[in-house]
Amino acid sequence: MATFGVVRGEHDEGAAARAFQILLVAQVPIAGYFALTWLPRAPRPAAVILAIQLLAALAAIALVFALEG
Repeated sequence: MATFGVVRGEHDEGAAARAFQILLVAQVPIAGYFALTWLPRAPRPAAVILAIQLLAALAAIALVFALEG
């Protein structure tokens, strides 16, 4: 510590980033429940909704990676 001082870790990303991460993970079981209940009842509309959900999640993840670098 005498040579380099106190090394601080990286700063926390903030509440918005933490909420984004929690919501991204929370949508997996919700989408799974939706798939289990609605795919047998109405396969085509449910598949469209699931595809839109997947594209929205991929777009959000891609945006995070694009803004990081």
